[in-house]
Amino acid sequence: MSSSSGQGNGGMSQSQQSQPSTANTGDSGATAPSGVMSPQTQTAGSPADNLRYDLISTIYHAHKSASSIDQYIQDANQAGNNEAAQFFQSLAQDDLQRAQRAQELLSRLGSASSSASSGGATH
Repeated sequence: MSSSSGQGNGGMSQSQQSQPSTANTGDSGATAPSGVMSPQTQTAGSPADNLRYDLISTIYHAHKSASSIDQYIQDANQAGNNEAAQFFQSLAQDDLQRAQRAQELLSRLGSASSSASSGGATH
């Protein structure tokens, strides 16, 4: 029992250590890869910076969810439950579509911010 509580405390302290700059953004930053975390430091920035972070976070979590669901599909197949396997496959597909849509929006945001900055220079 003490070993399981020790593991829990160890996990919490690691999570807390990785969150000082992300305390106001929730737990999404604690699990995001380092390439995703850099926008978090900008959450107090402009609305475009916040939106960029939100889209990156959506992409990350949708991919992570789809990856987790792969195990659920395997479990359903091993249990011989095709209906559950199809349900999980549908969920994974929805997650990947969500990630793709967020990526499209992120790309547009990048091009919109480029044109806005050049347009602002001429204004």
